[in-house]
Amino acid sequence: MRPHLRTTLLRPTFACAALTLAATIGAAPALAADDPSDGGLWYYTQTGLADIQQHTTGEGITIAILDSAINPDVPDLQGTNLTVHEPSYCVDPANQAPLPATATDESARHNTSMSALIVGTGVGVNGSGGVRGIAPGASVIAYSATSSDCGTSNSAGEALRQAVDDGADIVNMSFHDTGVTGSVAPEDVTYALSRGVILVASSPHEGSSVISAYPVSYNGVVGVESYGPGGVLSDLVETGDFVDVLAPGDNVLAQDPRTAWATYVLSSGSSSATAFTSAALALAWSAHPDATSNQILQTLAHTTGTDGLINLNTLVADDPTSYPDTNPYITTDAIPSPQDIANATTQTTPTTSTTDNPGTDDPATPTSNTTGLPGWVLPAAITATLLAAAGITTIVLLTRRGTTNPTTPPGGHHG
Repeated sequence: MRPHLRTTLLRPTFACAALTLAATIGAAPALAADDPSDGGLWYYTQTGLADIQQHTTGEGITIAILDSAINPDVPDLQGTNLTVHEPSYCVDPANQAPLPATATDESARHNTSMSALIVGTGVGVNGSGGVRGIAPGASVIAYSATSSDCGTSNSAGEALRQAVDDGADIVNMSFHDTGVTGSVAPEDVTYALSRGVILVASSPHEGSSVISAYPVSYNGVVGVESYGPGGVLSDLVETGDFVDVLAPGDNVLAQDPRTAWATYVLSSGSSSATAFTSAALALAWSAHPDATSNQILQTLAHTTGTDGLINLNTLVADDPTSYPDTNPYITTDAIPSPQDIANATTQTTPTTSTTDNPGTDDPATPTSNTTGLPGWVLPAAITATLLAAAGITTIVLLTRRGTTNPTTPPGGHHG
């Protein structure tokens, strides 16, 4: 079994019966000189992103975000490479008509926050600096598929397949499934992994031991939990079986729809950490475009220290092409099975995306490169340079995904 982390936070107001968008919204950010969150921008200032973005911005990489509705008109998203897939994968329960993928009310909070964290310009509102994107040169396609009134049984799975067909290189899934509706099925994951797409998902915040949660516990998916300014983990962190990496996610800046998007608040949770991880992988892949998706994941595994913290500088600098072309997060005892993935696998390198016309049935043509089953991976014991310099330590040891993963999805999943 692989020990992993799960932070217990307040259940967000935008959770639904099936899909919980794992972030919480707090009070307005403190702007005092001694504010450890740097006004909610610590994820940017304490990780050296200003220097990293001098060399790579995620250009050439497409990130799909499966999430709530989105407000693409907020200032921090203006001028970015953002495309909204219309219509939503959610439907009106009264007449089963597709809902719009955009909104200006609180239902658009989560996707708007995740998108801004990935590609935000930081322009801000009312003289206040805004959300700075981790990979501002990346392209983002936003899919609305996790609303509380989705009304469909496999909305997120359908959106995942469409994202793959639309040319996504990385799919960000800042939610977890409690097994009622809207689920991602094993075959949806197989479809994505077999086409060389990186899948990143957030850990749950149930406040109790969760044996299985999806899509984070599916084979080959990178599971993410959050930490706060200075490398601080929540006192409520527990062990579990989902998390591969820890990334900045607590006390980060987010725009507040309750004031007509005119102010900012601090947001905490694995949702933001998942978006950070997706964007970090985009930075690495953009810097090394000849690498395969599996090699990008190999460099993530090798440069993440035994403390679990993403080492952003080393992740971007490391040469992925020296690693095996196998997904280090695939194991023999989880679903979908390694054989199912291998049987369907056609590996790709990043391709020109179809973001100009998302939703078409003309996916980018993959480059064939059949892969084998994954080998053993020992993550290098490398601690993030800035965090180590600050004397930050953690006591978390992350190992590989363990044997506690069930062989069938939980009840209520479409599979």
